[in-house]
Amino acid sequence: MLMRKGAYASFLCFFVAIVTPAAAQQKESFTDFHVDFTRFFPSLSEEQASRQRLMDSVKTFQTDTVWNRNNLIARLDRSEQLQVSLQRHYLYRKLAAWGNIKDSAAKADMNQLSSSIGVLETFVNNALQRPAVIAAAASVQDQTALKKYDYRLRQAREKAVHTPAVRDQELIDKLVDPVLDGLIDRYDRLMDKVKGEPVITPSGDTLEPVSKRSVLLKHPDAAVRAAGARAYSRAYAQHGELLAATLIDIVRHGNNLAGVYNYVNAPQKAYAGRLQLTDTSVKALLDEMMKHAAVVKDYQRLQAAQLMKQKGLTSVHSWDLSLPTGWNPPAQSFASTRRTILKALSPLGKEYVSHYSWLLDPQQGALDLSGGPNRQTEFTSLGYPGVPVSVYMKEYDGSLKAALVLIHEGGHAIHRKLMGEGVTVPSYSRGPNFLFESFAMLNQLLLLDELIQQAATREEKIFYTKRLTDYLAFELFTSAVEGTFEEQLYEGVAAGKINNQQDIDSLYTGIASAYSIYTANEPESSTEWINKRLLFDDPLYNVNYLYAVLVACKLLDMSHQDARFAEKYVAMLRHGFDAPANELLQHYMGFSLDHGHLLNGALRLMQDKTQALRGYYDQQ
Repeated sequence: MLMRKGAYASFLCFFVAIVTPAAAQQKESFTDFHVDFTRFFPSLSEEQASRQRLMDSVKTFQTDTVWNRNNLIARLDRSEQLQVSLQRHYLYRKLAAWGNIKDSAAKADMNQLSSSIGVLETFVNNALQRPAVIAAAASVQDQTALKKYDYRLRQAREKAVHTPAVRDQELIDKLVDPVLDGLIDRYDRLMDKVKGEPVITPSGDTLEPVSKRSVLLKHPDAAVRAAGARAYSRAYAQHGELLAATLIDIVRHGNNLAGVYNYVNAPQKAYAGRLQLTDTSVKALLDEMMKHAAVVKDYQRLQAAQLMKQKGLTSVHSWDLSLPTGWNPPAQSFASTRRTILKALSPLGKEYVSHYSWLLDPQQGALDLSGGPNRQTEFTSLGYPGVPVSVYMKEYDGSLKAALVLIHEGGHAIHRKLMGEGVTVPSYSRGPNFLFESFAMLNQLLLLDELIQQAATREEKIFYTKRLTDYLAFELFTSAVEGTFEEQLYEGVAAGKINNQQDIDSLYTGIASAYSIYTANEPESSTEWINKRLLFDDPLYNVNYLYAVLVACKLLDMSHQDARFAEKYVAMLRHGFDAPANELLQHYMGFSLDHGHLLNGALRLMQDKTQALRGYYDQQ
């Protein structure tokens, strides 16, 4: 999920960069861990026949464009039933396609079903946003039966204000979207081809700085590390003017497009849609984060001092931070990992742990770790109310990285399973990504916390405490840098103050230096924005990670303090998303997304872990 697509993926990408792979053990077989397709359909032939009938039903439903007070409830009920059926077929064929990338028929079916799901969703949303249908909803005689759709209808009314006329939308689809797609493709194609000038090590090895970056950053020679980092930066910076122009074009298109949807600018549109918050609220959080930059700088100074002590360095740069510094955990058997995961999740209550135990049982056919050739490179969960949940991982090697992925994706799966048991409307299983991700991130925090508690030696405690603190530093403060940079970038372009690479470099450096002890002495860091793919591929998404980790930290704190936490937490998961995120958190957990409720717990956690590390280091 990095391209950073889910909050966990950002951590995964970061984690891979800093952790040496676990020591090899005799490889454990996971051939028993595969999806049981009969949970979906008895056979492929029966699925195919059922799918044909379903597609006919969907076509019939979409052909009938009449929505009124007399049929509104029935139409909504039917649309939900059709979506559940489409999802069952879609996930069935998706798992088949992922299990064998050479299965072209499964891939074609998956793509067709994905398109059908989107078309049906658009058809229903467009109908619900029509003024006549909005009026019809208010005049339905049986308001009690309609009540379960209150939030869906509320969303339709709110979106109607920001929905352009049909002709305008057609022009956007025809003229604007292809331009934006072209800009993104330009960036992706260029980034995939970037190569740098080779770095020659004292032993005579020639290392290309992009593909061999990890090797260079772990090299024992400080001069090689510095040369590798600078060559890496130059490799991308040579394309800086083109990429700056590309980014500015993306920003201008985003701001202009937001106006068509009746928003002031792109940030306002993104925050309303993804966070369900105002731009004023988000800006306030970002401003408040900068006031606490000393928290991450204190941690950076601690790590720099430890590196100087361990490695005999006279100074530390950002490119020294990947140096191996001590003990790394060996690979664990699945049985051992299972015990640790279930113990780590115990603060979430017996019901949650029971569900998770079910998932980890290969006899249930919900967990695919089987490995082997021709498997899709994915690590994710799948499910929908009324459809079996699954976790698919291309491979599993018993490493800490794999365990963190498993507890994260398994968290999504259990959330989906609980919603399947609890939601009144299947589509209420879809909600803001940041909140969905925060629940899975909580699982990761619990696992790292449990590993700290289980650690038998000081070296083990140092390792796991540092990993948890690294994670917090990355998700809290890197996300703050990125969120602030994007916010000010969009404002600056709109105001005519940002027009070229120099302007972008200056903006980025000013923000990054507030959070880093390294930026001021490393001028090449001014172009770091080039490698932040989401700026181009998914604009204004980065701030979602900040909210996700803040909510996760708040939940972690509550899990240790509130005797009724598990009861309230599982109730919230089971309920789904039938209200804005802020309302759900206030109703079930008693806190809001106001920065005052969120920041203190996360910052205190990071400060506590930093202090714990300082104590461990002093004992060495």
